Amino acid sequence: MKYAFDLIKSNKNIHMLQLNRINDKIHFFLKKNVMLKRTPIIAVLIISLFLSSCAEKEGPAEKAGKKVDETFQNVKDKSKDLGDDLSDKVDDIKDNAKDKMDDLKDDAEDKIDDLKEDAEELVEDLDDN
Repeated sequence: MKYAFDLIKSNKNIHMLQLNRINDKIHFFLKKNVMLKRTPIIAVLIISLFLSSCAEKEGPAEKAGKKVDETFQNVKDKSKDLGDDLSDKVDDIKDNAKDKMDDLKDDAEDKIDDLKEDAEELVEDLDDN
């Protein structure tokens, strides 16, 4: 009989432990849900603070900084344009020089051919005499 009472008592303790664990899980879940309910509110507050700080008007330093940036960009663009123009001019000069060299080569070949023909005619005339 004593054994039966001990078994019932131990089963009661096991059930109490299980109930305590379930109770702990319920409390954790409820606490977690409270935090989940607060998270969107906190996120909205943080975003609104961020947006309100970004909406401030530009001060004189920001305006001066923008002007410096614009001036630098303009100088950069103009120097790039000048570089492109210079590169185009150099390419034109190279093309013209190549064309003139080709013309000189053709003229030289023509003169050499003419000299060869004249030399052949002289050789023929000498052979005939």
